[in-house]
Amino acid sequence: MRLKRAAGWLAALLAVGVLAALALAWVAGREATLQWAAERAVRATDGRLQIDAPAGSLYGDIRAPRLEWRDDTVHVVLHDVRLQYELRPLLRRHLVVNALSARHVELRLHESEDAPAQPRSPPQLPEHLELPLRLTLQQARIDRLSVTPVGAEQPIDLDAIALAADYDGSRFAIERFALQTPWGRGAVDGTVGDRAPYPLALRLRFEPAQLDAPIDATVGGDLQRLSVGAASQARGASVRLDARLAPLAQDPLQALTALSAQAEGVDLAAWGEGLPSTQLQIGLEATGTERAALTVRNAMPGPIDAQ
Repeated sequence: MRLKRAAGWLAALLAVGVLAALALAWVAGREATLQWAAERAVRATDGRLQIDAPAGSLYGDIRAPRLEWRDDTVHVVLHDVRLQYELRPLLRRHLVVNALSARHVELRLHESEDAPAQPRSPPQLPEHLELPLRLTLQQARIDRLSVTPVGAEQPIDLDAIALAADYDGSRFAIERFALQTPWGRGAVDGTVGDRAPYPLALRLRFEPAQLDAPIDATVGGDLQRLSVGAASQARGASVRLDARLAPLAQDPLQALTALSAQAEGVDLAAWGEGLPSTQLQIGLEATGTERAALTVRNAMPGPIDAQ
């Protein structure tokens, strides 16, 4: 009899647990729950964060027509924000974001009025940028990002920003990052470590808006010692540049530790009306700011005024 009674109590407790889980799942999926969570987030930031009319559910599809953040140094407004993510992988400490988008992001930077003026010190790398869980960002897009730097009146517009990336617990893999700027279109892919000095291996491509001369570049090393290689061709000439950089050098003049640049087949007539025809070979070798050597040779010599 006692065994049957215990089994009955166990079955009742199990039923109550299942009902409670179902009720919790139902509550979590309601739009009202999302709105409550958004209100709590606004209160937790003392009003610095504002979320207008959040819609969707915490199950993985959240929308808001306007999201705003304001503090002493930055003011950000996001228009037509949408976040879609998968809930199940979170049980394995893996956040999978299927889509993250905003129609327009306005970013205005300004100096803090309360902060006392301090002497400029060299930048310091944080010890790490480790995330508490694995992250997969399948697609992020901003149709337009308007950035207003400190002291500027007009913003700089960056369009069609797209990003796909992954974090595996030790490094960030950029599968694709692309954007359109007023000066041309750029794209980046590669990897960056999550601990100082942040080893990286990146490939970059930039297509200038005013010149048919795509630039392909590679960046290696780490954020203390970078190696950069770039190459391009334009109007019959080829250009190659290799440099070693120390981005965190205390003196900005010491940031460039070595430079080697070569240009071949440079025809001045292709670059300006009235200039002479040439076949120039130009070389530049520099070691920091201490020594530099420039060489120029013309494989097609002639009078300076010859066309």
